[in-house]
Amino acid sequence: MIYYVDGFMVGRNPSTIGGGFTVVNERNELIKRHVMYQNPFTNNDGELFAIAYAAYIAAPGDTIITDSQCAYNWVLSGFVKADARADLRPVARRAHKWVNEKKLVLRWEPRESNLAGKYNEKNPQKS
Repeated sequence: MIYYVDGFMVGRNPSTIGGGFTVVNERNELIKRHVMYQNPFTNNDGELFAIAYAAYIAAPGDTIITDSQCAYNWVLSGFVKADARADLRPVARRAHKWVNEKKLVLRWEPRESNLAGKYNEKNPQKS
């Protein structure tokens, strides 16, 4: 299975309200859309949560595609460098663990090929 993931904002980026994430499969079927209310929240936060969710539900050998280089690097390293965002470190560690244990393929691709991003563009989150 291929999972496409994307984060979104409620309002502007960064948001003082929150945001969330969307996961769709290669058949463009919605797997999960989740809204999170927290301050602060950035698009990269949503991407990280989306990768973690997809890694959690994925079967061994599945692929996860993101268009966030930042979240991609956080999961590959298992670490969020920004001291101000230490709250994201446990999420990055869990996603890193699942990607490695399940031998998942985590891949970055540009926005225009991300099915979850296209879903978000057609279904914007209202504040």
